[in-house]
This record gives sequence, structure tokens and C-alpha cells, in this order.
Amino acid sequence: MERDCEQGIFNNTSPSDQGSNQSDSDNREGHRSKSSGKSQKGYLQGMKQKVLAYIKTNKKGIKVNYIEFIIYTIFLLIVTIGTFGQINNMRYWYTKLVDDLFVKSPFEEGIEEINFKDLSRVTHFWKFAETVMIDGLYWNFEDDTQQPVGYMLQDSKLIGVPRLRQVKVRSDSCIVPEAFQRLYTTCYDLYSSGKEDKEPFGPGIGTAWTYSTEKKLHGSSHSGIFSTYGGGGYYEDLSLDRSETIEKLLTLKNNRWITRGTRAIFLDFTVYNSNINIFLTVKLVFEKPPVGGMITSSLRRIVKLHHYVTGFDYVIAVCECMFVVFTVFYTIEEIVEIVVLKHKYLHSLWNFLDQIILVLAYAIICFRLYSYKVIEPQIIQVIGEEKFTDFDSIGLYQVTYNTTTAVLACLTLFKVFKYTRFYDTMSQFSMTLARCSTEIAAFLCMFLIIFIIFAQLGYLLFGSQVKDFRTLPTTVSTLSRATIGDFDFLAVEEASPILARFFYISFVFLVFFILLNVFLAIITDSYAGVRSLEPTLKSFIGSDIHHGLNNLTSQLGYERKNHSEDDNKDNDKYTYKEIKKFLLKKNVIDVEDDLFLNIYDTDEENKQNKK
Repeated sequence: MERDCEQGIFNNTSPSDQGSNQSDSDNREGHRSKSSGKSQKGYLQGMKQKVLAYIKTNKKGIKVNYIEFIIYTIFLLIVTIGTFGQINNMRYWYTKLVDDLFVKSPFEEGIEEINFKDLSRVTHFWKFAETVMIDGLYWNFEDDTQQPVGYMLQDSKLIGVPRLRQVKVRSDSCIVPEAFQRLYTTCYDLYSSGKEDKEPFGPGIGTAWTYSTEKKLHGSSHSGIFSTYGGGGYYEDLSLDRSETIEKLLTLKNNRWITRGTRAIFLDFTVYNSNINIFLTVKLVFEKPPVGGMITSSLRRIVKLHHYVTGFDYVIAVCECMFVVFTVFYTIEEIVEIVVLKHKYLHSLWNFLDQIILVLAYAIICFRLYSYKVIEPQIIQVIGEEKFTDFDSIGLYQVTYNTTTAVLACLTLFKVFKYTRFYDTMSQFSMTLARCSTEIAAFLCMFLIIFIIFAQLGYLLFGSQVKDFRTLPTTVSTLSRATIGDFDFLAVEEASPILARFFYISFVFLVFFILLNVFLAIITDSYAGVRSLEPTLKSFIGSDIHHGLNNLTSQLGYERKNHSEDDNKDNDKYTYKEIKKFLLKKNVIDVEDDLFLNIYDTDEENKQNKK
């Protein structure tokens, strides 16, 4: 190609402004005056000289790119230290120890041994409360003559007292069919706030027999296996003394505290271990579904309230202060970009990622301020009191905070790809996804339709007999695991041998043998197309050698091959392949590529080849 091609690259005029066909181009050439032609040529030459001079002499852009990358690396390091520095590696062993103590400890029921997970009857609950619960909450210190009060696992202190609470439904919460009304005079449905029983029962005196609202108890709702239960109900606060707790349990058992209308029983307590500076909130749930029996579940949450204790904690405090400074700095940077770029700011997906990171950063700052100013002072006040303290809201706060920091840490690390996209290999990966984005979108639609078909089929066929298909969301999760080979075929075959084989073979054939291979074929074909072209971008590192070439790339989206020291001379030319690389980098392909090249191509040989 001749110099006209090179001038077209640096010309700000779009191809559509220069004419949509060859006839319009000839008419403009015929009516163009000599003076205007010289003026246009001089303008292009001047622009070219300025750009080449910028590449040659302006090394400030290199330093700006380096500084930006270094600053972000420091920010990433601060986020990493702040996130992982607050994680105690003993948290797993602490929850496992409590799990072994309450959930996995066996007790005798008749001639068999069962544990918390095997509970299925009300009698099992009372046996569990009288044995495992009592032994777990009130630890026996064999090496001490004087038994300390309110300790379990030797080094864990009970914060307040444990609480037993239940929620009930009314006896008319559902309708008995007319044909069976002679046999059934009452009906107890699944729990819901509109069907909750709030009337006194039993002795009718005391909190265990009279209803208390969620607001009065400062409680919160809990999502169980069958329903979401409110924070109110009938409750009995136990004691820090073992004998007093046993006496309260016997009173509840003898007066039939658990009735037909009981839908869930909760055992809540919180312990604190000073050795690792961690609070552990425990909730053991016993649900009574309308079909009868009892289903158990448990919830354990780690809470760290006192953040600044050791020397490393103060290092984290410094990182938190620097995190605030960086958040403000990047906020100002984004505001400046919005003002300068205006609507063009929305054209880059990286800018949306920056916005998400800033939102998460401000959320974390608000969480920490709220914890430091509100939550921690409240907890310190109630630590020494012998009354129940509801840690459910605090545990939920901790889970939300941990989730937010985890997402922020992942997104900040993902943003590193923004600075590595100038590498040849990284550029090939991004272009591979860009070239096949339409095909992937179509494939995902097809895959989703087929996946929903099998989810509905599995739920309708096996939902009444197989646990993994008991609900539609559970079925979706089961089939998602099946795509990576985790599928319990024997359980499905036991429910229905013939239908199980049909379901399994059809799913494997369509999903594994066809759809997944189609997906791989789309990616492979796109990657092969990118690899068939020459490398599109040079490494960002080493830009000092190219005298600011990468900084110009960030502005114009174009990078040249190695040239001699005479880059600013007038006889520099761009080849057809170089322009094609430029278009590929800008994700301009197919029709747009040909239109652009037809406008600026003066190489007759290339034109003949295209024809």
C-alpha cells in the first residue's frame, strides 16, 4: 500500500464521511480544487508528524502507564492484606469441633444409637436435649476441682444463656376435605406468618406458654428446609447452671410443650474463644413438617468483632485507612473520566467494572464504620450479663460483610486483565471471545432450553422419591452437578429403573455428546481464526524500547512493528496486514473490514486478489 493508506489511519474522518461508493468518491475528486487538496494534504501531513513526534520523544506517557499499573498493584495488595488478614485459619477447626459436639455426637434411643441428623420423632428431640445438649453446653472439667460456670470446650465461654424457641400454626390453618371431616376435626398446614398460632397454651403462664413478637425478642426470621420462620414465638431461656437447665427441660417435657401445631424448634447460643478472638453463633433447627416426623438442620457463623488486638491487627488497620484513601482517589479519577469522555465513558466494559468495585468499596467502608461504632459497643455491654443475646442479625451482618469483601477481592484481581490485554496471548484470548460472542449467546439459549426441559422432567418423574429431585431448584442444582459427572444414578434407578435409564441416556447424549462439543467447537473455531492471523499487539512491558508506542496504542488502539530510528520520516508506510491487525484489535470484522480497506487500498495487486 502507498502513503494514502497511512494517512487514512491517522485521519479523523470516518469511512462513511468519505463516501459510500466509488462513484461518489470520483465526483468529489473531480470537483476538488487544487488549493483545497493542498490544504487537506498539509493537514494530514501535519497530523502525522505530530503523532510520530509524540511516539519518538514523549516518554511521559510511558511513565503514566507504569505509574497507573504500580498504583493499582499497591491497591490490590492492600485489598488482599485487608481481606485475608482478618481470616483466622482456626475458624474451620472451631466450627468442626462444635459440629462434632452437637451434630455428630451419638446418643442411645432404645437399642440403637442416633445423632442429631437422625432425629425423626419428638421423643428423639427430648432424648437429645437431655443428653447431647446438656453435655455439650455444660462442660465437665475433669482437671479442675472448682467447675467454672458458663464454659464449654474448656476455653469457650457462653455469651448469655441458651434459648429454646418454637413457632406454631393454628389448628384451622388448612381445610379438611368434606369427605374426611368426620375423621379429622383439625388441620395443621405449613408455617406462614398468616397461619401462625399466637394463643396461650398449656399452663398459659410464662414465656414458654405465651406468644412473644419478633420485635419484643429482637429476633430475625430464619429460612429452613420447608419454610421461612418468623423471629417470634414461644421461648424458654435456659440457665448457665446445669441442674437448673435440666429442671426447665423436664417442665417443658411434662407439660407437652411440643404439640401437633409445632412447626419448628430452635436452640440458639453463642460462644466466645479468647485464644483466637472469635465468636461462634450456633442455631440448631428441628422442623416438624405437616407429614409428621422431624427434620433437623444447623447453622454456624463465625463473627470477629474486636479487630485490633495483636500487632498485625494494627497493620490491617493501616491498610484499611489506605483503602479509604485509594477509594476516594479512584472515585475522583472516575468522575474526571466521566466529565471528559461523557457518553463515550459507557463504551468500555472496564469502566463498569470500576463502578462495581467502587460501590463494593464504599459498602465495606460503611460496614466497618457501623461495626466499630454500633455493633461492638453493644456486644461489649451484654457480654457479662446472664441473659440471652440474639446474634442472628450480627451473624447475618458478618456473612454480608464477608461476601462483599470476597467479591471485591475477586473483582480487583480480575481487573489485572485490563493491564495484561496488551500481551499477544492475552489479546488472542479476548479476541477469541469477542469473535464468537454471538455464537456463544445463541448456544446458551439453546442449552438453557434443553436444560430446563430435563430439569422439569426429572422433577416430575423422580421428585417424590429421590432427594436430589425433591424440588425444582434442587433438581437444577443436581443436573448442574451432573454436567461435571457428579450424578447418583443408583438412587434414580431405584425409584424407576426404566425411566431412569431413559432420562440418564438422553441427558448424557444431548448435553455431553452434543451440546458441550458444540460449545468447544465454537471456541476452537474462533481461536483458530485468531491464530491464523499474525500477532496483533506487542508486549506492554518494554515500552521504553519503543519510545512511547504503547501509550499511543492506548489512545489510537494501534501498535506498529519494530521500526528504525527514522520513524518520523515521511517515507514510512503501513502494510495491508498492519491495517488488518488494527481492525482486528478494534473488533471490526467481516463487512466493515472490507469496506474500510476498499476506501484506502491503493495496492492494485491486493484489489485484484480481492476480486
